Amino acid sequence: MFKVQGTNDSSIVSKCSMAQLGYFKDEYLREFVSKLTRRAPLIHRGYYIRAKAIDHILRKFLSETAEPKQIISLGAGFDSAYFRLTAEQLLHGTSFVEVDYPEVVKRKHALIRRSETLARLIPGLDTPCDVSSPLIEINTSGYKLLGADLTQLNTLEALLKLCGVNLDTPTLLLSECVLTYMTRRCSTAVIKWAAETFTDAVFVLYEQINPDDAFGLVMQNHFHVIGSPLKCINSYPTLQSQRDRFKTAGWHTCQAMDMNQFYQTIIDAAERERIENLEPFDEYEEWNLKCAHYMVICGYNTDRQPLIQGPLQTVFNLEENTNSIIGITVDFLETSGDIQRFGHSSTALILSEPGTNISLEQPRANNSLDIPSRASNSFNDPPSCAWKDYDSQSGASNSFSDIRSGVDNLEINKATTDNISISDNVRTDNSAQETNSNGKIIIEDSHTKFRKDNSTDLQIPNYIVVFGGFGEKEGKHRRLVDFAVYNISTFQTFMLYPDVNPKEIEVSRMHDQACCLPDGTVILIGGRTSPVKLCTQLLKIEFLREFPTDSNSKNNISKDKVTRDKNIENNVSNKLNSDGERRNRNCTSESEKKDQDTCNKSEMLSERINSEFKGENSRDFSSVICTVLDQRGDVPCPRWRHTATLIKIDGKDYIFLYGGRTDRLLALGDAYVLDISTMTWTKITEPTKAELHPGKRHTHTATWWKDYVIITGGLNEDQMPISSIFMFHLPSNTWTIVLPMSPVLPRYSHTAHVVDDSLILIGGVNTHSLLTRCCCY
Repeated sequence: MFKVQGTNDSSIVSKCSMAQLGYFKDEYLREFVSKLTRRAPLIHRGYYIRAKAIDHILRKFLSETAEPKQIISLGAGFDSAYFRLTAEQLLHGTSFVEVDYPEVVKRKHALIRRSETLARLIPGLDTPCDVSSPLIEINTSGYKLLGADLTQLNTLEALLKLCGVNLDTPTLLLSECVLTYMTRRCSTAVIKWAAETFTDAVFVLYEQINPDDAFGLVMQNHFHVIGSPLKCINSYPTLQSQRDRFKTAGWHTCQAMDMNQFYQTIIDAAERERIENLEPFDEYEEWNLKCAHYMVICGYNTDRQPLIQGPLQTVFNLEENTNSIIGITVDFLETSGDIQRFGHSSTALILSEPGTNISLEQPRANNSLDIPSRASNSFNDPPSCAWKDYDSQSGASNSFSDIRSGVDNLEINKATTDNISISDNVRTDNSAQETNSNGKIIIEDSHTKFRKDNSTDLQIPNYIVVFGGFGEKEGKHRRLVDFAVYNISTFQTFMLYPDVNPKEIEVSRMHDQACCLPDGTVILIGGRTSPVKLCTQLLKIEFLREFPTDSNSKNNISKDKVTRDKNIENNVSNKLNSDGERRNRNCTSESEKKDQDTCNKSEMLSERINSEFKGENSRDFSSVICTVLDQRGDVPCPRWRHTATLIKIDGKDYIFLYGGRTDRLLALGDAYVLDISTMTWTKITEPTKAELHPGKRHTHTATWWKDYVIITGGLNEDQMPISSIFMFHLPSNTWTIVLPMSPVLPRYSHTAHVVDDSLILIGGVNTHSLLTRCCCY
């Protein structure tokens, strides 16, 4: 009991912090808090949406219900709704009753008596009460404060009657994150008691749902650790199970929505924009996940206007599909705690083996995208495609049947493309080896095919490098400077530490983009160090491998968790020369690199990362060099959550940049091309308003396919997930929208991959449901 009371104390501090920042107007919360403590932006948003949902329902009930009426708050804690609504003169003809543990209401009574601001809002507070009971703290005509345990319903009902509560008066009963701490039997008993006891009632329940996904498991563990486990969430884990619970308990009708639905359908655009501008915020994934795990449900035992009715939302239904599916084998890399991070960027590094290329071919049949490599003046039918939705958990294949939400009604730009067609027939034969019509040997392993020939379709990378991000280092959460290197051949990982000052060289960044160039160097573009400090430097990362002549020399790579200084000493400080100076030192700019004799790599037996393997030490890198590149031309403004994609035009390599956001603009819709040979930016001419284009978006994906950049998903400037797919044809500078034959779930923070002529979307965040499926276009 006392642990649950502790959640009240923590909650009121968070609510007060949220109100102080201007999220929700409530000047009376301050009267219940002895010391102000500022919470994190994500916590502010969580309590904001909770306050808005309850406030919306209360105001709608008060405005649409004739007098007299009653509001009974079960487990009210230090809630200030009565004082706020009274100050706005919204409680005429309304009796407001608050119920909580006797110890809690005694503390609240004392705080009310101590505050002149609160006491003056309770008329008759000092008038002697005709009814005497140790469980009745305050009993006036408009406000009653009662001490009762909700598991003792007979005592609760007797107290209500003793205080003059009329069971036939229209009544709203509110439980705000209360019943979830009770057992399934006791909590459902409260819901059933209310339906049977009051003749005209609304029961409003706000609590957690979706306990079984990763976020839900962490959420459950959090409440377990603080000593207040969620005892009901696994019995009623979904919106539908909560609806069924209410109907079984005797409620005539009920409505339910999660907080993503509430935020998008009931809170208007102007209010959402106001919230975006209150304080720096860049936790959209966590925000949408949090909203997906809280819901509000209203049960009615009479016919009345719904209290949480918003614009109708599209429901996505999954249909069974009898086609075969691709089987995959999942291997887990051997990793350490050092690589746990988020908001990072990553890229694959390729060590070529002369004479042999290995390309990946998914088991597909008749799936092709026929698009000309150059634009034509003839207009054909608008692009369309069929797609498959692979359930990564159950192995079922599904297709969406209903119309998707999140896509504007756009006309088709019939400028540059032929039809896109993908068949629904997926082949998964189990033969171990076969020879196709071109004489290429196809070696199949667990339904994933590798083609070994002398073509240049796709090279399998040898390393995956993860840059920056946010994680734990030496017991503290911070932006990370180190690079995590995964060896795909050995399934081992190790860490590299650039020998630079992160205050001068922006290696410690989040939500940037990493592009691996053909020579094995990596370009880091954009990102941020905080939501108000954006990265302006264009960094080139070079990975060097040393083959020591001394057979007894120690391995340069640290594979154990040691201090940063020790790792830098092991990884970057190469052999000392006779003068006790380093032979090699990382450079910080191209001009310095040219001037410093210490950067003469001819003194080392080293090579670029994309060179041929040599010996057992081939996976160990002696150092990394970080170079700040000079940018020319139409240099784009600093941004993060953008895309940067390596592309090829007429045999020459470029980087295509699109979208993102800044500290002032919630989404960008501009595009640039970077000539990597001269580091010169060229801005793509923006389409006219009449032309179709992806518009402003961030946290989307951009994938290179033939002469096209394919843009999928993301968040728009209203921070709504979108599902539209666009292709940009570089030779003709033309955008074209792609219309799948079946609707696509809006998503962001996902990944997109082109395999052969198929576009595969994996994961992401969606406000309708959590994405557990892999979609193939």
